[in-house]
Amino acid sequence: MDDLVDARVEMAFRADLNANPAEWIWSDVTDDLMPEPISITRGRQDEAAHDAPSSCRFALDNQNSDYTPNHPASRWYPNLTLGTPVRVSVADERTFFTARRNGVASTPDPAAAAVTGSLDVRFEAVLDDWAGIPLVGKWGDEDGTRSWLVSTTADEQLVFTWSPDGVNPYPFGSGVPMPSRRHRAVRVMFVADTGANGLLITLYTADTLAGPWTVLGDPIAAPITTSIYASDQPIRIGRILDDQDAALDEVVRAEIRRTAAGPLVAAPDFTRPAPGATSFADETNRKWTVSGVATGITNRRTRFSGFVVEWVPDWPYGDLSTPDGYPGESRTAVTAAGVLRRLDQNRVTPPSAARAELTKPGRVAPVAYWPCEEPAGSATFAPAVDGPALTVAGDVAGGGVNDVPSSAGMPAFKSGQASGFFRSYTDTGAFSAVFLLRLPNNGVKAADTPLVTLYGTGLGIAAYYSLEAQPDGRLAIRTRSALGGGLEVAQFPALPFPLNGTVQLARFSVTRVGSTTTASIGFVNDQYPYGTGGSAGFKSLYNPPQGIVIGGGWWVGQPDGFADLNGTGIAHVYCDRTTTELDPAMTSAARAWTGEQSGDRLRRLCAENRIPFVLTGSSVNTEPMGPQRSSSTLPDLLRECATADGGILAERRTLPGLAYRTRMSLYTQPPALVLDGRAGPGDIKPGFAPALDDRNAHNDVTATRTTGGVTRATDAEHVRSHNRYDAQLDVNVASETQLPDIAWWQVHLGTSPDMRYPQVSPNIMANPALLSPWLSAEVGDRVEVTGLPPQHPPGTVGLLMQGYTETLRPYRIDTDVNASPGRPWQVAVTGPTAPDGGPWRADTDGSDTTARLGTAETSFGVRTIQGPLWITTATHPDQFPFLVKVNGETMRVRAVTGTSSPQTFTVVRGVEGLTRSHERGSRVNLAFPAAVAR
Repeated sequence: MDDLVDARVEMAFRADLNANPAEWIWSDVTDDLMPEPISITRGRQDEAAHDAPSSCRFALDNQNSDYTPNHPASRWYPNLTLGTPVRVSVADERTFFTARRNGVASTPDPAAAAVTGSLDVRFEAVLDDWAGIPLVGKWGDEDGTRSWLVSTTADEQLVFTWSPDGVNPYPFGSGVPMPSRRHRAVRVMFVADTGANGLLITLYTADTLAGPWTVLGDPIAAPITTSIYASDQPIRIGRILDDQDAALDEVVRAEIRRTAAGPLVAAPDFTRPAPGATSFADETNRKWTVSGVATGITNRRTRFSGFVVEWVPDWPYGDLSTPDGYPGESRTAVTAAGVLRRLDQNRVTPPSAARAELTKPGRVAPVAYWPCEEPAGSATFAPAVDGPALTVAGDVAGGGVNDVPSSAGMPAFKSGQASGFFRSYTDTGAFSAVFLLRLPNNGVKAADTPLVTLYGTGLGIAAYYSLEAQPDGRLAIRTRSALGGGLEVAQFPALPFPLNGTVQLARFSVTRVGSTTTASIGFVNDQYPYGTGGSAGFKSLYNPPQGIVIGGGWWVGQPDGFADLNGTGIAHVYCDRTTTELDPAMTSAARAWTGEQSGDRLRRLCAENRIPFVLTGSSVNTEPMGPQRSSSTLPDLLRECATADGGILAERRTLPGLAYRTRMSLYTQPPALVLDGRAGPGDIKPGFAPALDDRNAHNDVTATRTTGGVTRATDAEHVRSHNRYDAQLDVNVASETQLPDIAWWQVHLGTSPDMRYPQVSPNIMANPALLSPWLSAEVGDRVEVTGLPPQHPPGTVGLLMQGYTETLRPYRIDTDVNASPGRPWQVAVTGPTAPDGGPWRADTDGSDTTARLGTAETSFGVRTIQGPLWITTATHPDQFPFLVKVNGETMRVRAVTGTSSPQTFTVVRGVEGLTRSHERGSRVNLAFPAAVAR
């Protein structure tokens, strides 16, 4: 037992917090730990609505002033600062391979020995995120180096790609996401020729490499034969593609075979090498080499990742220093927290959806971009890229249009304008101005009112191209000479949607066409997500725009004053030397990402704000969101995604960052931790006790959509028997049609008949075999407790782990899990019949016993009062046995006979340890009736 807990504390004192955490250099401070507990908390505490920031507390010996901030005698000086990264790890009993960034485990596979025909690849790992990563393959980036690759898509589909010529890839995907589990195995069976001139590819998933294997999606069978190119690339696990970093948390093992029943080609088992090994031989005697940053074979399981938020030096006995050099006794208490603490304290309002997208890394910098989100009274609008500001003149109210979700307050143009020059650029013969446009409900004040004008100073006949609006919303493009005189005008017919009173992403472009110029307009909106617009040709020679005017127009000799735009909003003016396409990301941002899946929004927001993020489950199955409001803080934006979908937003354990478990990933899980509650010694500490209370009861739920719409769901029978418990839920979802499912699911969660077990404490000291499964368990996992005293309600107690507190001491580890009832999350699924029926059968509408039952009867009549009869052994033999409850007693139904009511049930009594008598007319129900998931 002395080696039960091998805790290690590391700090990255000189870390660049803007760099990839894989680049941080860690210093081990474990030798400086005081003999005091390391306390870690993660997840929701006491079933709170949202997750609290993770925290970690420990104390360090400060006798040599090493942990006094700003003390020049510290060996860490001057890097003992707030925000210092901290991680705490514990040694597990098994090893695994972990790879970050350029990390890889590889073995040579010369062309002469390469598999060129049928192939069977199996891979097992424990990953925080299975989305969009290469897993294992023999694949290079150059032509002539491609053989085969197993990878996943962004929505967690499994993909097998092969190349018959080393150049052209042929991918085949599962078409459906993999089951939502961190620990899983995947398999590809590739048959190049079935013997009947046929190609067959089958994809599988399982819990481990031991199986059993379940087919994932539909296999592909094609009347062709093929082969796999024999490249000289090694077989690699980790970073396989040069443009994609490795992101593998815990790889357990892999197997590559020539056929399903053929010999092993390679079989790395990463549980066998010693921690720290850089090479090893697998079962086939192949040599594997491990290399890369933040990569290796290890048994360290990270328990906390975060940043120091408090250094507190302390002198518990006062000043005991002496003149002969004894420094006395000192300690420093350290508190670290996850990223949510910083976000909650700073209450950061991130850039608006439009600004964030138009300035995101990877988008080529335009010639000019002015967000125009300044407040009232601003004399200029600052650029978001290098270049001059726009100068405001006349009546322009900064922030005057504030009903466009994708932008902070837009300027309201009345009788005024904003104008400026472009920075120098190389002419390409085309130029575009893209902008958000919000015309007032009653349009502009007068005919031919300029909205946006592009002007040049060259030798062309036309110096100005103006996009003009009429009061009824029709548009025109007009050219003017350098002296201000009108030349040509193209009047466009009415658009197929109302322009007044709506929000549009608009594009105004001019293009050189020989010795003439073409000007065009385009719009993208909810009615036309793929765009609409028009173009017109002009006789004038193309004149490269040198500047822009937004609002009332500007040209030599213009009349005094400005045209009145009546409060038109124009912002996010994005100009470039192309006929800029309104790409999907740009158009989605202009709509404030309305309709975006909540999982995708979480991922995008974290990427925009440089927060490492993982998603457990498929984002495809998360709720579509309403508009991302620019006035919301980042924590609020993140949490409203979790509220809309109903999953769990928490902090990552392995890296400082955030993690989200989708609602669907919580459904009908296999238990991550099974605890035996029997004494002598059991798997749980004393104090595991239920409570029947109204803390989370709600049988009358009103769901309100942020942008409009209300649905009320009421369980009338529960209200009659338990009184009314109402609740209000505000959700930012895309459509009112989502509200009924959301409201009824909350009623389902709030009317569970089970008692609440708020806490369970696994007794790892009494049973060290629990350590490894505990270290693998995560927030949102299912925990089951069996073998409880007879005073507990009979049967297994299912719990959902909402959060936990973990205390690490030199020779023990103590854990306390905050839990919520797990039964409501056991929902109906399709698939093979489970033992005793599982929670995916439709319950009776009304059945009861036809006679009084003693404690010994194993055969009795059941009358169906309402609805269809029970299935019989004769018609559905493969659907037996299943469990029913009669007045709280659980019975296993072995057979049902009879084609009319009443039917005869043959049962095993007291399945959960309780047998009792039952009066005639006692209700008969499924023990685990199907719950329809939201």
